[in-house]
Amino acid sequence: KLIQNAGHLSCSGQTIISFFNEVKLELLLGQVKKHSFVHLPATQNFSAENPAVPFPVEKCVEALKMLKAEFSVRFRELHVYAKEIRLFQNPFVADIDEAPPSYQFELAELQNCDVLKDAFKPNSLIDFYAALPNDTYPNIRKHAMKMSTLFGSTYICEQTFSRMKLLKSPTRSRLTDEHLHQCLRLAVTGMEPDIQLLTSQMQTHSSH
Repeated sequence: KLIQNAGHLSCSGQTIISFFNEVKLELLLGQVKKHSFVHLPATQNFSAENPAVPFPVEKCVEALKMLKAEFSVRFRELHVYAKEIRLFQNPFVADIDEAPPSYQFELAELQNCDVLKDAFKPNSLIDFYAALPNDTYPNIRKHAMKMSTLFGSTYICEQTFSRMKLLKSPTRSRLTDEHLHQCLRLAVTGMEPDIQLLTSQMQTHSSH
């Protein structure tokens, strides 16, 4: 249950900064050593429902240490791009002098815009960067696109291959590469189409 609670650190749908942040594991380690499970609801509920059962703190601490070591090995290359990731994580606190020259004027403009400061929310980075005017912040938007498309797990690749095996069956031997590409995009996307808007834009044909 402890590892399942910690599993949200590497689940699908997370940006690269979720894998870059190791502070969460350090926090969990310290709290578990003190028998505090405030960020582990399943473990907290289990302990509350079974007060007579001694909780295996030593085993859980060892498991978290192994998990932390595995994260450090698996994501060690992220530290090479620490500045780029930090810039994506919060452009308002980025050091303009240390930023690449192509970003400096745009960062200066961005950091002095009170409207965008108020609109900035760390938990919705994708929406924030998507709303930035491309004419004013072209390089920052490109950087955000690069960072947001990075992923630290093979979940997306595995999901795509699984869907492709279902789509490209022996009974669909005439499926072209173009058709397969479009079918895969539909199969793995998390976007919900606005059917009502799409149908309203279609031109109706009267019967003859």
